[in-house]
Amino acid sequence: MDEKEILTSWKEIAQYLNHNVRTCIRWEKNLGLPVQRYDNDSLRSRVFAHKSELDEWLEQRKNNHNNSIKTLESFFNSKRSVFILLLVTILSAVVIITLLIGFQGKLWQGSSEIISIGVYPFESTNSSDYNEYFVRGVTNEISDYLILFENLKIIKLQSLQESSLESSELKSIRNYGKIDFFLKGDIQKKGEDTKLHYTLQKTRNNKIILDNEIQMEHADIQQIKKTVAKQIHLKLKIPFNDQMAESFVSTSVNQEAQDLFLKGNYILNNIKNNESDPWKLFYKGKYYYGLSTRKSNELAIELFCAAINLDRNFDQAFIGLAQCYINYINLGWDYDIKWLNKASDLLDKVISTPLPSPEYYISLTKLHLIKYVYFNKETESKSFVTVKKGLEHYPNHPNLNSIASYCYYLKYGKGGNDYDFKKALEHADMSFWQNPFSLNNLFYTELLLLDSQFNKALEVCNFVKKVDSSSMADYRIGEIHYYLGKLEKSKSIFNQIQSSIHMKVGALYYLGMIAAQYKDLEKVQNIIVKLENFPKVLLDNHFRTASLYFGIGNEEEGFKYFDDFFNKPSTQKQKFIYKRYISLDRNFDKYNSIIGRKYFE
Repeated sequence: MDEKEILTSWKEIAQYLNHNVRTCIRWEKNLGLPVQRYDNDSLRSRVFAHKSELDEWLEQRKNNHNNSIKTLESFFNSKRSVFILLLVTILSAVVIITLLIGFQGKLWQGSSEIISIGVYPFESTNSSDYNEYFVRGVTNEISDYLILFENLKIIKLQSLQESSLESSELKSIRNYGKIDFFLKGDIQKKGEDTKLHYTLQKTRNNKIILDNEIQMEHADIQQIKKTVAKQIHLKLKIPFNDQMAESFVSTSVNQEAQDLFLKGNYILNNIKNNESDPWKLFYKGKYYYGLSTRKSNELAIELFCAAINLDRNFDQAFIGLAQCYINYINLGWDYDIKWLNKASDLLDKVISTPLPSPEYYISLTKLHLIKYVYFNKETESKSFVTVKKGLEHYPNHPNLNSIASYCYYLKYGKGGNDYDFKKALEHADMSFWQNPFSLNNLFYTELLLLDSQFNKALEVCNFVKKVDSSSMADYRIGEIHYYLGKLEKSKSIFNQIQSSIHMKVGALYYLGMIAAQYKDLEKVQNIIVKLENFPKVLLDNHFRTASLYFGIGNEEEGFKYFDDFFNKPSTQKQKFIYKRYISLDRNFDKYNSIIGRKYFE
């Protein structure tokens, strides 16, 4: 078809109709504007429209309007016009009042039924040793609480200065319409008195629509997060689920324990063996669990166990302890299934509330996935059942969407169904926009890479780099440039990777694959010798080794490594993922058809 006849974005459609994008989206929804999507199942899919269809729609609207005018003219010429006009006026008033009652809850009308709020870390207005942790704790509690409500999408933002509101990253978020409001606040703590000031601001015009202050004698975190959530729902005029609210603010822990939790640095810097408060023990454990080292993990186990001994109904402590046990395998410290069995027993005890927390579903899904991947247990279907149930309750939770994405990724790897890959991308995309600065989004960049969306993958990496001190984002950027064909950029990045022995080995493989593309046999041989000096446990990557040999034309060695690689049960679970990598890696170009027949037909 004539390309000039087709408009390929909302921006082009809006320009053609001489109206803004929001108006055009509303016309599509309410008036049937003829806009089509490449993927009818997703509201975020790219759109296109035919100019001729838009012209026909406009002409039809114009004709309807003219017919209405003619009808009114003849109506007013009738003998009964005065009486009927009075009747119509009364009926119209009734209809308008009904509509006002029906729509009084819709203060904000956007392109989606879900309202998205970007949450900035609250600031401290007075200095003290524990205030940074104190305000971060309050911010996280409020954010995590708001995520529970299905009509809100919460996006955790970085601690950026006011001037950074116009940074390229946030401009990108705004331009895609991903954030409708910003929530910002500051906290002042003096002795027992706490003052929380917070604002809700429209992103479109920076107008502040909510400006509230909470003042209390004791910092009651449960009351704070419920009050903030209720005020936001009230201002946006969207329903507030009281049952949900009560389910996650009730606790058996007293007021003093909650206050001590909020004194984050005080708790962290004053660890005592004779701790007696389960709430303090739980949050200490949660902090050390988050450090992701074996030593901190073991300290977290002690603290969670102590919290459970003091309160046998403390569900969060049971889940925290289960996560610690899962870490032993997930982080590669000890591949013994006993840790998963211990975690499973703990999660079975989470029964004190009718609706488990998102962390419960995340932990249980992760447990099933690890059994499937590492121990060949038939638990893949259980992971799907668990994560889908979690998403039914918490559809906008970033970590649930992230692990749902991984479930579909594994399913695609085994079966090669493009629908599963599309669902993996969809959930990863949701997770990214719900928490753009999370390290979890590096998995999203892999999916984008495998889908040849290289530029978008690089954009996501730039978000992650703001919080990544491990060079993992840089490593992924190097990979993206390699598969994009920008070998010199990739080579420059991998030459600088020094953060961990695993990434050093991975970088060396990629440097060899780059040399193979340049047909530099001597360089490839030197890198192979260097790799052989590393422990064998780090060199179990026959896929990249095959790329080296195929790149320099050594077909015999290449297929030897591929035979070993594709005969492994673990490879069969991700077979079609590797098929995508093969199609992207130019070292395989000459052998693609043979590889396809030998391993995928």
